[in-house]
Amino acid sequence: MRTALAALLASACVVAAQDGMDAYDSDAFEPYGFDPYGGYGGYDPYGGYDPYGNYDPYGAGGGYGPAFETIDSEEALEAFLATNNEAYPAVVAYIAEDAEADLELFTQVAEENQYSYKFALVSDRDMMETRNYDQLAITVYKPSLDVHPKYDRHRSRYPGRDVSLPSLERWLAKNAVALVGLRSWETASLYEQLNLPMVMLFTKVDRQRNKKQYDYYANRLRKVAQDYKGKYSFVIANMDDYKSDAQEFGWSEEDIDQVKALVGVRDGKERYPMPADGKFSTDAVKAFMQELVDGKLAPRILPDATIDPSGLGDDEVEIDLDEIAPEL
Repeated sequence: MRTALAALLASACVVAAQDGMDAYDSDAFEPYGFDPYGGYGGYDPYGGYDPYGNYDPYGAGGGYGPAFETIDSEEALEAFLATNNEAYPAVVAYIAEDAEADLELFTQVAEENQYSYKFALVSDRDMMETRNYDQLAITVYKPSLDVHPKYDRHRSRYPGRDVSLPSLERWLAKNAVALVGLRSWETASLYEQLNLPMVMLFTKVDRQRNKKQYDYYANRLRKVAQDYKGKYSFVIANMDDYKSDAQEFGWSEEDIDQVKALVGVRDGKERYPMPADGKFSTDAVKAFMQELVDGKLAPRILPDATIDPSGLGDDEVEIDLDEIAPEL
C-alpha cells in the first residue's frame, strides 16, 4: 500500500516538474551557460565551473564562492593574511603556472576544506623566486588570534614535494591549530582530524570586546598544554555556543550558568569533568591532568544514540491524489 502511494507521489512530482520546465524559456538563459536541469553548463569533475559554463582553475569552488583566492603581488598576499588569518588558519600554495597536476591537487584540497581554512594561490614567478620556490610549496598560517610566540610557530611549510591528498590534509590539520585555540564550528573539524582527546575549557568568550579575559585563560592553559603536545588537544569553548557540550560532563545547571570557567576532557564517549567547586588555576588543571593520566579518574560514559522504532508509527495515511496532481 505504502509502496504504491510513494510511486504515485513520485510520478506526480515528476509531472509537475516537467510542466514547469515546459514553461521555462531556455533561450533566454543559454548565453549564460544555464541548462534546464538545475545547474550551470560546463561542469568539471573538480567542481571547476563558472557561471558561464567554463572551467576556471584559478578559483573554482564547489561551495558558495571560489574555494581560493589568486594572489599576484606581495601587497595582495599581505592583505589576504590580514583579512583572513585572525580566526581561521590560512593556506598559501605556491604553484608554477605549468604545474597542472599540483594545481589540480590544490584545487581539490581547497574545495573540500574551504569552510575550515582560507586558501590562496600564488603563481607569480617573481614572488616564487623571492622565496626560492621553483615548483610546489605549501604553507599554513595558524590563526593569529591563537598564536603565542613563546609556544607556537605562526607559519609552517609542507616538508618535501611529493604531495598526496591524504598526507596534505593530515599535515594541515596538525599544523593549522595553535597549542591552545578557540573551538568554533569552523575549527571543530580540524580538531576532530587530530584524533586526540580534547581538553576543553568552557567560559564566556568575546575576543572582540574582551580579549584580555580570553588571553588570561589561554595563557594559563598553555602552561599545561605544553606538557601534553601530541597527546591531547587544548581548546577554549564559548559557553554560550557549547552549553550542550558542557552538559555532557555532568556539571549542574547552576555550575554551568555561574562558574566562570569549567574544565573537562572528552575522549570518544568518555567525559572527565574537573570538579566545579575549585578556583581555576594552572596548578589545579595540572593536578587534574596528572590524575587523569595516572588512571585515577572514573569517566562519565555517554549513552549510545538510539532511535525508538515505536515512535515512527504504522498508521495508514489516506492521501487524495486528485488534490496533489489533478492532471494525472
